[in-house]
Amino acid sequence: MTRRNQLRLIFHGALVLTLSMMVEAPGLFYAFGHGTDDLVRFYLRQAHSVLMATGIWMIATGMTLPLLELTERGITWLTWSLVFTAYTFALAVGVFIAELIHHPLNPQDYPTQMSQLATMPWYVRWPNIACLAATGATSLIAGLLIIRGAYMAMRDTPMNDIH
Repeated sequence: MTRRNQLRLIFHGALVLTLSMMVEAPGLFYAFGHGTDDLVRFYLRQAHSVLMATGIWMIATGMTLPLLELTERGITWLTWSLVFTAYTFALAVGVFIAELIHHPLNPQDYPTQMSQLATMPWYVRWPNIACLAATGATSLIAGLLIIRGAYMAMRDTPMNDIH
């Protein structure tokens, strides 16, 4: 089961990295015609960076999964929490960027992301907040499981078998 989850993390990590590159390609062409304070350009860059880091995190976790001392349930939770983290963030940013393209905002009028989100219709605002909350919660679960698995693996040394 560990090998299956390991392959699942590597596969979805590669998909997220590819998605990150697909976000960056149109973002690069968009950036040529817009200033550095443009909100769409900023969020495309943010989406690229966070998705890239998440994909790398998933692949790195997949490679180290056999070293962690976790139960099968813990490994499953770790795997699916990372997968869920990546795709909910991609959905949140995609919805937000689509709305920014549809209804452009002046960054001087709305300096924070919360003020920008508050001006958007409810059908964009609440799904975006829900996706970001789910992303944060599931990435916290993944981080805590990795810490626990690494700590439990460090506690079990060959010297313990001698005593």
